[in-house]
Amino acid sequence: MRNKIFAGRPETAARRFFSGFCFVRAEHMLKHMKLSELAAGESAEILAVPPERPLAERLKMLNVAAGKQIKVLRFAPFGGGVMLEAEGVRLALRGSLAAKIAVIKREPKGGGV
Repeated sequence: MRNKIFAGRPETAARRFFSGFCFVRAEHMLKHMKLSELAAGESAEILAVPPERPLAERLKMLNVAAGKQIKVLRFAPFGGGVMLEAEGVRLALRGSLAAKIAVIKREPKGGGV
């Protein structure tokens, strides 16, 4: 008897099984960090965003997706949120959401984000 998790279309089963995992390339396993761990003024490349579909789609519309460059502008007091710039778009994220986004520190390409 097949396991229920793998029944149906393969891509759907894989999405269900791996929905809570954050995938990063092997060379970044030790170097990645959370967006909330960056300091104000630091730049980074996004490695992974939360897999929840509506949230991931909305973040992608705001240039917050894997492979994009971001710059942290400032933090709200008491761990509230983070203001960042993602390829020309300035936005603020909740602190809990920023803690779910995996990044790796990078120098900005072309002199700016």
